[in-house]
Amino acid sequence: DWWLHASGHSGSHVIIRSTEDAPPDADTLQDAMLLALYYSKGRDSGECEICYTQRKYLSRVKNGKTGMVQMSKHKSGWTRFDPIRFEELKNRK
Repeated sequence: DWWLHASGHSGSHVIIRSTEDAPPDADTLQDAMLLALYYSKGRDSGECEICYTQRKYLSRVKNGKTGMVQMSKHKSGWTRFDPIRFEELKNRK
């Protein structure tokens, strides 16, 4: 599985379920990055850096707050909020 989070902002993380080690396709990654931005405290800025990695590279921060994790390997991408794409995601079944 792949884990995404808005860098430098508190908020929900996004999980992309996967059965292989290959990274998600570009559209899936862009959709997940959009959701990570929307459900973070960075939403009001309209854009944000999103970090992503495979679940196996995450570990809890010892004595850290609930939900705090550290990544040993990750990539990042910049995303801007796209209201049209977000509405399309909400309306998918």
